Amino acid sequence: MSVSQIAGAEGSELSERKPIGTNEGDFETVVVDGFLGFGLSMGCSILLIFFSLYGALGYEAASVMLVSSVIIIGVLLFLGWIFCDAMNSKGGNTMLLVGVVLGFALSLAVMALDLGGVGALFAGVALVSTLFLYGKFLGSLERRILMVLFSAVFAFAGFTVIMLVPLSHWFRFAPIAGAALLAVMVTVLFFRKKNEYNAFGDAAESKIRSIKVKGNNHSLILLGFMMGAIALIPGVGVQGEHLALAFGGSMGVAGILSLLLGQIDERLYKESMLKSCALVTAACFLFIPVLPSAARLVLVSVFLCHVWLNVIILVNAVIETSRFNLINPIWLLGYQGGVFFAGCLFGCFLYLVGAFMQLQYEHALYTALMVGVIASSYMQIQANYQAYPFEPVIEATPEEQALSQEITERSGQRKTLYQKKRQYACELYALSPREREILTTLLKGRDAKYIMDTFYISQSTAKTHIYNIYRKFDVHSRQELLDFIEDIELPPEELLDVIPDEDMDD
Repeated sequence: MSVSQIAGAEGSELSERKPIGTNEGDFETVVVDGFLGFGLSMGCSILLIFFSLYGALGYEAASVMLVSSVIIIGVLLFLGWIFCDAMNSKGGNTMLLVGVVLGFALSLAVMALDLGGVGALFAGVALVSTLFLYGKFLGSLERRILMVLFSAVFAFAGFTVIMLVPLSHWFRFAPIAGAALLAVMVTVLFFRKKNEYNAFGDAAESKIRSIKVKGNNHSLILLGFMMGAIALIPGVGVQGEHLALAFGGSMGVAGILSLLLGQIDERLYKESMLKSCALVTAACFLFIPVLPSAARLVLVSVFLCHVWLNVIILVNAVIETSRFNLINPIWLLGYQGGVFFAGCLFGCFLYLVGAFMQLQYEHALYTALMVGVIASSYMQIQANYQAYPFEPVIEATPEEQALSQEITERSGQRKTLYQKKRQYACELYALSPREREILTTLLKGRDAKYIMDTFYISQSTAKTHIYNIYRKFDVHSRQELLDFIEDIELPPEELLDVIPDEDMDD
């Protein structure tokens, strides 16, 4: 059996494994492991990070701990990427469980003793450990369940902040501690289960299977850089509970909006959100310096709501890519999450420097905001320029469908020869098993919607894979793709199984 046949067999076998959430019997697993285990753990991590920073003494202390937390989370994500194979072992999973338990225990202890922002560092450890421990589970979830899960995490964390901020210290601590304890108990039970998820590859296989789109890093850094605007909240001139309510409100509303917007046209929603980042940054930042403090806070809240929505889209896209391409979730989340938090660190430094220098230089904050707008615009242009086209890869024209149907209905030597050409092209241009499956589907005249429904992926993921096939073959339309396969010249040894020896002699 040739390499292409082995890869094709592997891809066909893997495509038959339905994601968790597509069957009614998955309901309990989704609720317990998804919402009570992962969702509650992530929500509590966010709450502990926030209230640790909220309880820090003064703007300077909170700022230092914010930057430190971003660095800790980013470094831990990169370490997961580097030591992916070790993290996937039994010992590695045990270490991740210990990270969840100790992270929550230490951050809760710091919060109980009211020691300020140090608890945010331990909560960051719990957040990353939770993400890695549940990585394969997340990578096996159906994409709409995944979207609902992350939307629920943001809604829970945001609205819980709003409810707890007006309360006294112990009335604030008790519900967070109770929720964290429940999350840890469910996580321990999850760890003890013998779960069989998709056969994700190791680090070496994940590197080969990963999609190489240059615009990805620009998008990741751009959204991270935008999230760094959290550092602006204490510098808008509003103190106390209003800051916390603005933060919680922006996150909670983003979670609800994500659920609602998911019901409309997916292409319109996701494309418009990701392509409007620089425009939203400019629209908000250009007016912050000239508005009164209350209006500044509203504007920053709207901006952060837009950022949270994009983060939900981004996380879902990363995990969906992991599932569909069988890339190890720890490897992909570690690498792309690390890039994201590197951008966040850049944003935090810029806006904090501007806010601190504002005390001595009147236009320092305005200058920092202008630099932010320019940097966001540059990264947006790069991401859009290097991103894939949309229209040529989605729908087939009637003529292309007719030609594909003609090819599909061939029989005998012509059909065998065409299949050989397709397999040879896949080997020659190093298509991944998933790309080979999608190529076969495209050559049958199927469109992106059919690919979405067959492989349980979003339109953007289907579009990305189609584009990668076009890019590898250097074609720009479905007609060119059909012609390219038709015109492939097979080497003589590949023709032996198709054309009889006497015909070869002739």
